[in-house]
Amino acid sequence: MRKAQTTIETMMAVGVILVFVLMLYNFVIYPRMQQSNYAQTYYLAKSTCSDLSTAIKAVAFNENGFNERIRLPEKLYGTAYTITVYPTVLDLKWNKGDVYCPYTAKNVSYLGTKPPFNLPPGGYVLNNSKGDVTIA
Repeated sequence: MRKAQTTIETMMAVGVILVFVLMLYNFVIYPRMQQSNYAQTYYLAKSTCSDLSTAIKAVAFNENGFNERIRLPEKLYGTAYTITVYPTVLDLKWNKGDVYCPYTAKNVSYLGTKPPFNLPPGGYVLNNSKGDVTIA
């Protein structure tokens, strides 16, 4: 056997192994990474929605003048999102899904606007004003 022939056979073997590794990545590893990213975004969205819902409930069921501060993240693992507040439910949407969180409060308003309204990411103070929850 000649030296050149051995080198060609070695290069072919390495090429086949690289093609196999690339196929493994494309069909097994990459889809799992996408599922993991979706799961992380979903759980952060659920947590954010639940935190806001809990804050609204806490303010609604305390005495007049009670307030609570909450901070909504700018993005969910790099993904932009929107929160729409309806009369009894919060709807957090992002490009690949949405999460709903019910809340209990007599009236909720954001800068004087009644539901439905969008609540952009950022910091807020929720205040109980005679049983109504105002978000500012």
